[in-house]
Amino acid sequence: MKFLHLSDLHIGKRLNGISLFEDQKYILNQIAGIAKESGVDAVVIAGDIYDRSAPSADAVSLFDDFLTQLSELNVPILIISGNHDSPERLAFGGRLMKNIYIYSVFDGSLKRVTVKDVDFYMLPFVRPQTVRRFFDDPELRDYEKMTELIFKDFKKRGKSVLVMHQFVTSGALRSDTGESVTVGTLDNISVSHFSDFDYVALGHVHIPQRVGDSSNAVYCGSPLKYSCAEAGAEKYAVIVDCGDNMNTKKIPLVPLRDVRRIRGKLEELLNPETYSGTNTSDFLHVTLTDEGEITDAQARLAGVYENVVEIVFEREKDVLGAAEIDADFINSKTPQELFAQFFEEQNGIPMNEEQRETVNEIMEELCVR
Repeated sequence: MKFLHLSDLHIGKRLNGISLFEDQKYILNQIAGIAKESGVDAVVIAGDIYDRSAPSADAVSLFDDFLTQLSELNVPILIISGNHDSPERLAFGGRLMKNIYIYSVFDGSLKRVTVKDVDFYMLPFVRPQTVRRFFDDPELRDYEKMTELIFKDFKKRGKSVLVMHQFVTSGALRSDTGESVTVGTLDNISVSHFSDFDYVALGHVHIPQRVGDSSNAVYCGSPLKYSCAEAGAEKYAVIVDCGDNMNTKKIPLVPLRDVRRIRGKLEELLNPETYSGTNTSDFLHVTLTDEGEITDAQARLAGVYENVVEIVFEREKDVLGAAEIDADFINSKTPQELFAQFFEEQNGIPMNEEQRETVNEIMEELCVR
């Protein structure tokens, strides 16, 4: 028995204001083709179907088209909600869909779906404050304790796969290239909680990686690069073979437009010899190394490169000046205000009210500790 492990589709995502609709349509069609060619017995989507809790009509239509393609395989499709999804919106109509199992609103327990000889246990994205009422613990604030409560009555029947969307760690996370990846602290959950499972199909982290050196807890990663920080990362469709060793096969995904970093003097980057043979419609993070002042870099680069996402000027004197300005700026702002600015710079959009509330809760928890 084998299944396709997906997560973090983020349908409806925009990269610095640029629509990714065609990119997502292209990659989802590619994934559907891989699922068909691989002859999978199930498809698992571990959260963050949409990029926003109130997805656009185009985003909903695109996901519907993707589900229609997958349903032609006539295999179970298991879906949980992530932190970007609206659980109620994602659950709407789920009971009417044949062979599609959606668990988006936590009801106090894991949801089990058996496919052939494998039990899949589904757990949507949860926070301590949203599960307190199920465990008679109004003061529950800790993610580790929350996890202990959710799994305390779990009894394994046979081969078992857990599907969840959380930060799961074992010391430092390591990417497929061996690089350490830091993903947070307060909401981390130790992988040791899941030793009874043969495989843990994770969502939430966008770069593919295994948690720990010997665990079967795996982040399949997002199918596309959704920030310049992911430039250079590989993206895969992950096929899991539920044999004795739960082996995984990573099939590379080829994007319509890549996310890349380029660096050099402006005139060098505008030289046809530099960009010949490359896709000039890729999303680019550009670092300019010119010493002199440049006032029209954006316009000139746009004449060659269609999607310049960000331009950074690498001048030693500017770096020193920025550090001095930053010190004064930081001292005049609250941690919440600083994070809000960082979020907007990284994502191209301001935080919504729900995200602001989450940041405030984290700051409050830090003060408590």
